[in-house]
Amino acid sequence: MTGAPLRGLAVVQGSARGLVYAGLLHLMLMALSAAPAAAQMPLTVEVRGGGVYSTPFARGTAVVPAELEAVARDLEVGPRPAPVAELALAARPGPALVLEFRSGVSIADVAGAGGGNSWPAGRMTAVHILGGVRSPLSPLPGADVRAGAGKVLYLSSDVNLLEGSGRTGVLLSGGFGYRLPGPFAAVGVAEAQWHEFDPAPLDEAGAAAGAVTRFLAYLAVPVWGTP
Repeated sequence: MTGAPLRGLAVVQGSARGLVYAGLLHLMLMALSAAPAAAQMPLTVEVRGGGVYSTPFARGTAVVPAELEAVARDLEVGPRPAPVAELALAARPGPALVLEFRSGVSIADVAGAGGGNSWPAGRMTAVHILGGVRSPLSPLPGADVRAGAGKVLYLSSDVNLLEGSGRTGVLLSGGFGYRLPGPFAAVGVAEAQWHEFDPAPLDEAGAAAGAVTRFLAYLAVPVWGTP
């Protein structure tokens, strides 16, 4: 009885993701078609550094004995907050639009938690690559809104949950930036990233695909070109 509603929900979710991807692609194609020759566009190289917090990779329930009766405890496994670094190339085809290509890395400890306790589960490296756009937020001088799409890979030799973690779907991002006062043209950025998460161990165990949300806060400083 539940098969049809579940299939319907999957179709709706798939359609929604398709609309998001199509919208981002359309926006980027419009920006590219309106841009002059690349040689005429001001280019900037930015170095970015800050921190990242991620929601857990997996959640579940385990039944453990507690004196005379079993107790169900919620368990979760995920990365701890960690530093993140990025390198970005930005091109400005017009005063109201910036195109950017960026790549970043973070190295984090992975931990499990449940029943009021936590334990180490290994260490992993997250590498993300994104293309995106940003545009000034006219009601607030110095502020801009950002959107992008790309891919994240989790690399680890000791976290079994991350085996086959290339199956993370498309990485979607959105955020805000604000030009900070000072002589270095630094920009503070707050960003959220989202992707599906369906690595091989979860799939083999029959668990449904989940999703991970990453929250980033960082400082972007131009090191070459025209800010």
